[in-house]
Amino acid sequence: MGVPIAALFGLAVGAVGAIPGALLFEGVHRWGKKPDMALGVAGVLLSFGTMSCAIAVAYLVDRENVFSFGVSVVATFLAIWTAESVRAWHAANPRDGQGG
Repeated sequence: MGVPIAALFGLAVGAVGAIPGALLFEGVHRWGKKPDMALGVAGVLLSFGTMSCAIAVAYLVDRENVFSFGVSVVATFLAIWTAESVRAWHAANPRDGQGG
């Protein structure tokens, strides 16, 4: 596998790893559901387990490019959560047209 392929697989795994938490966030943010701590913890554990298992498989399959894969997984996951954090911040601080 090469570095570009490992990075592409990492991108996919990072996006899949962000799905459980993103679904919970969207449920609260967009549909007004009540936040549930147990579901939040389950989402974090599912994301962590998914990405950890994927990195372990990548290590077994292609040790030479596991670093590229892992960096891509983490960078994608953090990029998605950066976007979600910005959306949450904007929702919590609406602009009313006054001030800077």
